[in-house]
Amino acid sequence: MLLIPAMLVIPALGQEPILTINVNQDAYSEGETVIISGMVSTIIPETPIIIQTFFGGKSIVDVEQVNPAQDGSFTHTIQAEGTKWQNEGRYTVRVSYGTGNVAEQGFDFILKTDAMTIRENFEVKIPGSASTTDIGYVVKGADVKDISIDENRFSLIVTINATQVGTLELDLPRETIDAKANGCQGDEAGYILLIDDIQREYTETANTAAFRTISAEFEERNEKIEVIGTCVVPEFGGIMLGILVVSTTFAIICSRAGLKGRIFA
Repeated sequence: MLLIPAMLVIPALGQEPILTINVNQDAYSEGETVIISGMVSTIIPETPIIIQTFFGGKSIVDVEQVNPAQDGSFTHTIQAEGTKWQNEGRYTVRVSYGTGNVAEQGFDFILKTDAMTIRENFEVKIPGSASTTDIGYVVKGADVKDISIDENRFSLIVTINATQVGTLELDLPRETIDAKANGCQGDEAGYILLIDDIQREYTETANTAAFRTISAEFEERNEKIEVIGTCVVPEFGGIMLGILVVSTTFAIICSRAGLKGRIFA
């Protein structure tokens, strides 16, 4: 958390300022919480602190009166959303206390826009080989930074930068990653999907002889989506089934227990 030094207006020449403020960030996106805090060095009896927030120095978007605590501290929070928060740009917090005691601090405000839907193919390196394979994806609300194969976990790992709640749809070539009841053979089985190492649900939207397509929702600030199957290139044979069963059971136990660390060794 970034604390921004307050700008002070000294009440009179030669006197020490009795009022300081801090705004906890230098910029906010729509929906975030603006936290205003500060301190008065001298408490004036029966005198509230007046906190005003302006856009462009003129249009007032919030005003509040608070009383300082016994130690002189005060705090006020504003949810940066709604009808009064329709303009991007510079906002100013002005705090006044008594006569001539004023402090100001500014911050930038950015409106959230509808997320773009991006459809791309990502070239993924096959472990232990000079070859690559293409993974098609459709993403909304995030940038896809990397896609890789972890042959030890029989998984596909997608690294994202989620700027808001969104969705990721993956076209999974069966020759690259698949889920079967017996390793790379047998009846079709489900994948395990983890988002930031927590098991999540997904929807299978398409299923052909060559591809399985799955879709999952993610939250703002999520960073990793992992799809675990029973078979990835290069193929590792029939030990996959036992690992999938153990992994699935342990993941469900950890998820129900509310564990958030790495689920698998």
